[in-house]
Amino acid sequence: MRNSTALRYGFLFEETYGLDAVHYFTTFIDIFCAIPVHAWVISIITLKPSVIRRDIRLCCLADQVAMMLYGFVMCLLLKPYPTLPCPGFYCSGIICQIDLDTRLISASIGAAYSSVVPFFCCLMIRLHNQVTVGSGTKWNIGSREENQTTGTKGTSFPAPELALLILRTGTVVVIGPPGEANNFVYEVELLFATCFLVVILLIFLTLNSMRIIMKRAKSAQLSEKTQQAQDRLTKLIAVFIFFVVPMLTWVYLSCIDITSWSDFVLVSVRASVSIALSLKPLAQSLIFLIKNPALRKQALHRWRNVLTKASVSQAS
Repeated sequence: MRNSTALRYGFLFEETYGLDAVHYFTTFIDIFCAIPVHAWVISIITLKPSVIRRDIRLCCLADQVAMMLYGFVMCLLLKPYPTLPCPGFYCSGIICQIDLDTRLISASIGAAYSSVVPFFCCLMIRLHNQVTVGSGTKWNIGSREENQTTGTKGTSFPAPELALLILRTGTVVVIGPPGEANNFVYEVELLFATCFLVVILLIFLTLNSMRIIMKRAKSAQLSEKTQQAQDRLTKLIAVFIFFVVPMLTWVYLSCIDITSWSDFVLVSVRASVSIALSLKPLAQSLIFLIKNPALRKQALHRWRNVLTKASVSQAS
């Protein structure tokens, strides 16, 4: 049995109980919280079709389905966990327990992370068009944003601190020793460029909507338009906190030397990144429910009627 005192970088936390605790938490969130919340949002969208425009409704449905698949893949099929300061990850999901090529596993994780981006961008653009309709602005976009998935080539690298992960059921994929992820530089540049372009676009559309709203200060639709812009801004903040920031943190720290950081900081970063990425679908769906109390109440009333009719028919 391995001597735990020889483990550096705080990996004693993962060896004892930390890794299992993080995986149990993310799995619990996905099964018992995220899936019911997604189902609630989808029921609201489908039960009140006349309240929401058709294009926005379709984008919302696609976004919700994508986030459900994202949570299922990340929390059950893959279960990735950063191995910082070693540039790479450990995954213990169902797919990772099969003897697959590490490049295929890396590509699967990259595809899962990027799959939610196009639908979210499309939804934000459609909401922007709804706010700016009739304003004469030239920033009324009518086409969807496309996103390309890039996979990185992973190779196994033996490190003493990763021995405890290798002994577990799953796969460890690293691309170099701690602080020397030279092969990852190009992927980092592409990731930063992609995030920069997407984020700048969404921020610009939000600011453009706010500018148009200010010009409509005497309009009767001011309250509704302002609420729509605030909802979109809240969703952007949630995506920043639970997706963009942890993703960029993970990749950036994989490319610099952080071996001198304290064990507590390294453990906190690894656990926080894994948990934050798993909470993204739940946070985004909860924002929809919180920001639409009228639709939420109408959907609950509709479901009560459906359940009442079903119970009456069974009794008869």
